[in-house]
Amino acid sequence: MLKQGEIWTAPFPYYELQNNSQKFVLKDKIRPVIIVSENKFNSDNLDVIVCQVSRHKDYRILSLRPELKKRVIIISNSNLVPGTGRLRNISIIKPFKLFTIPKDLVLNGKLIGKLDQPTLQQLLSNIRGLF
Repeated sequence: MLKQGEIWTAPFPYYELQNNSQKFVLKDKIRPVIIVSENKFNSDNLDVIVCQVSRHKDYRILSLRPELKKRVIIISNSNLVPGTGRLRNISIIKPFKLFTIPKDLVLNGKLIGKLDQPTLQQLLSNIRGLF
């Protein structure tokens, strides 16, 4: 079962402008995501709620509006529960990039690790602050 706080690779949706047209096409890219939905929700539903994780680059944070910038969380392997896995890079969690995804798409990905409790609580608080 997928658990809250786990980091997985999964197809992350985005829009790309089609060549020589004004149309956007929905595509996806395999990206790390964090399961943010509660465990009971995860076991009772076909989908889970996830948020985006990106490689840390200063410009990705500096280009954000101030109200979003303050919600970004920078993480490294020290923010993972020991023995659950490793991040390849220092990363940023974007709590304002939420979406639902079918569990089977996540389970077809790779488990990267699990956030430690303080980082998970900070993430959930930052998400709640959006609403």
